[in-house]
Amino acid sequence: MKRYTGIACVHCPTKFQDNDDVVVCPICGAPHHRDCYNELGRCALSDRHANGEVWQPPGNVAPSEARGEQVVCPNCMAPNPKSSQYCQMCGTKLHTTMQDRREPPIIHEGGFTPPPGTVYTGNVDNTDQWELQGVSAREISTYIGNNSHYYFKQFRSIQMKSTGWSWNWSAFLFGPFYFLYRKLYLLGGAVLALYILSYIPAGIFIFEYSKMIAPDYGGLALAYNLELMNTMVTVFRIGQIIVYTLMGLQALYANRLFMQKVLKDIKEIRQQMPHEAGSREYYAQLYFAGRPNRMVVLVAIFIMFTLFSMLFQHLQSVVQIPLQS
Repeated sequence: MKRYTGIACVHCPTKFQDNDDVVVCPICGAPHHRDCYNELGRCALSDRHANGEVWQPPGNVAPSEARGEQVVCPNCMAPNPKSSQYCQMCGTKLHTTMQDRREPPIIHEGGFTPPPGTVYTGNVDNTDQWELQGVSAREISTYIGNNSHYYFKQFRSIQMKSTGWSWNWSAFLFGPFYFLYRKLYLLGGAVLALYILSYIPAGIFIFEYSKMIAPDYGGLALAYNLELMNTMVTVFRIGQIIVYTLMGLQALYANRLFMQKVLKDIKEIRQQMPHEAGSREYYAQLYFAGRPNRMVVLVAIFIMFTLFSMLFQHLQSVVQIPLQS
């Protein structure tokens, strides 16, 4: 990475050359030679992470800025080539007015910017220098798109915690629909199936209860199973405890699971495009691979609505039939 040329490795401390393979700590942003990082198996400044210290280049100035080779984006503070007209991180127009910054193009030099809308918002320390398991912040931001700033914070928090979890309100409130939206299809489908199964006892109870009260509303004498009703109430309560526990677990680990998917997908795209990595086509592929899937969420809601509609239609048809002697 040329942005570190002339800066000393935090471990050796040999200065970086233009073509050196640099590994940047995802927590503090400290640069290492890849061999140095592999030798240590961790960041050379890991003992300072607990204090929240962040590595700063000599003179507290970003290396690229010090050499005058790059310009800092006024929106996300990411360094960019001086010749670029648009930020390669968030698509904000450089060297222009605030009005122009709000209208980034779809394609720009050296990267890919999705249609109008914020891809990366706010500031994250050392964003352009940060990488996670060999994947750069620029790649992660392009893949995630909107809310990438939120996930940057969550991913860094997960790396700093030994427990490896962080809270996700969307996963807590929307459960399987969140996973389906983020293309974690297998997990989302499994959680949705558990949710549906947990309400089957309630459906059976309602079915039997409707037959029990049918004489009061329709003058019909229908056979019902009181013992089954009591059993279904107990089973439903147990199912609700399981559902609430599941809601908590999915909220705690959704960010970690999504992080693993992001890194896995980006690395797979790299393998599929070994010669195009870093090109416009490469970032376009990341963009489309990471887009949330709204359609599958609508399909899942439609399936649930259809199932419950069929249940109530069946219940209505049974209640209207008199008890045969």
